[in-house]
Amino acid sequence: MNPVKTFAEGVAAQIHEYLPQDYKNIRCRVQEKVTANGVVQIGIEFARPNSEADPIIYMESYYDEIKEGAEVYVVMQEIASDYIQHDRKSRYLDTGMLMDYEAVRDKIEPVLLNSMANRKGFLWMPHREIADLSLFYSVVLPEQEKGMRASMAIQNEHIKHWGVSEQDLYTQAISNMERREVGTLVSMNDTLRKMFSRERYEGRNLLNLDTGNMKLPTDIMYVLTNEKTIYGASLVAVPSVMEKVNQLFPDGYYILPSSVHEVMILPKPCDISAKELGEMVRDINRHEVCESEWLSNCVYEYDKEKCAVRQVPESVRHREMER
Repeated sequence: MNPVKTFAEGVAAQIHEYLPQDYKNIRCRVQEKVTANGVVQIGIEFARPNSEADPIIYMESYYDEIKEGAEVYVVMQEIASDYIQHDRKSRYLDTGMLMDYEAVRDKIEPVLLNSMANRKGFLWMPHREIADLSLFYSVVLPEQEKGMRASMAIQNEHIKHWGVSEQDLYTQAISNMERREVGTLVSMNDTLRKMFSRERYEGRNLLNLDTGNMKLPTDIMYVLTNEKTIYGASLVAVPSVMEKVNQLFPDGYYILPSSVHEVMILPKPCDISAKELGEMVRDINRHEVCESEWLSNCVYEYDKEKCAVRQVPESVRHREMER
């Protein structure tokens, strides 16, 4: 039996002992959820009477704490505390609002995932294909307390209720991204400096630069993501962003998938062949990217004639599955 599921069942049976008195009437049920890339996660659904938004707390990270030697009672207290925070956040949600398209249209954001790895989920979700990737849509609600936020994946039943099409969702999601100017393109040097500097350092966002007389180094990589680095790879689907990167690197550029949260931009020409870049991407995915955040095993480029992102054929390993 899955050890995480066994752990979750024990938590569900005992968590009431760690909750305040006004939470004693909740019902706890172990749930298995298929998340991004078909990854199955084990969680506990905390259901309160008359509640329309019951949070699910996933158990994998807590189980890892136990394996690393944490005391059980300490982890149980942590789970109880996290649930209470989730519950408070859910009370901000107006679930009726989610069924009103005019109320949510400005909150729609695109999410880019691998098509093959998520093919079952896409059966009931409006989406569009970009090479071997697919763009789907999510309603992202504003942050509440302590940086927490909630989101809802848009399904076919939602657009049927709203009376809108996938094209409507795409147009709205891209418009939202462009209006908010959420994209960031930062050199790898600035990214590393931000990671290791003791002082606050954000780096220079190249998407904000005037490209008139700009000459950028072409022998380094650049990191493209959004301000929150959450599903930032979706910027690949925003035409104005891809065109701005093209203006910065008029000789063209490769797009290397780092994860669902970011991609690497490598200007052309470069000393590494597309085939070698593909092998590099696969090696990094194999050893450094967790399964739920994996995006793709091949390399892409921007076709400025068609204003579209496409696979680089030389980077694809045809004789095996991508993941």
